[in-house]
Amino acid sequence: MCYIPEGAKIIPNEVGIAQGFYIKVKNKFLFVLPGVPYEMRKMFNNFVVPFLEKFKNNKGNVAIKRLTLTGVREAELESIIRGFLDKNHFPFIIYHKVVIENSKLTLNVIISREYIEEFENIKEAIVKLIKDRFPDAK
Repeated sequence: MCYIPEGAKIIPNEVGIAQGFYIKVKNKFLFVLPGVPYEMRKMFNNFVVPFLEKFKNNKGNVAIKRLTLTGVREAELESIIRGFLDKNHFPFIIYHKVVIENSKLTLNVIISREYIEEFENIKEAIVKLIKDRFPDAK
């Protein structure tokens, strides 16, 4: 359990009892989630990402980019992405997640808007890395 600061809004926890919250501080949102990994991931994916997606078409500081592939298994893609991001430090990547929908894998990346051009270069490097390792990937 935690204390909720004045002015903060509760983030619902559908799988546990520890609540999270978010608050706007100096024109930025601060999200606080419980430390239990399963609960934190659920809350992040079910609340924080959709919350941030509302701002993606605005002139805000966050952009959400997607790369959709077929012909690669989720664990393999996650391994490639994690290795690539660990090896190359990209402070502007706020979050990444691999999602499966209709037999397609989508890599969702939340980045600082000012680095969209740099992300496009990184995306090309990731696609090349995946295609080198999995020639059937599309």
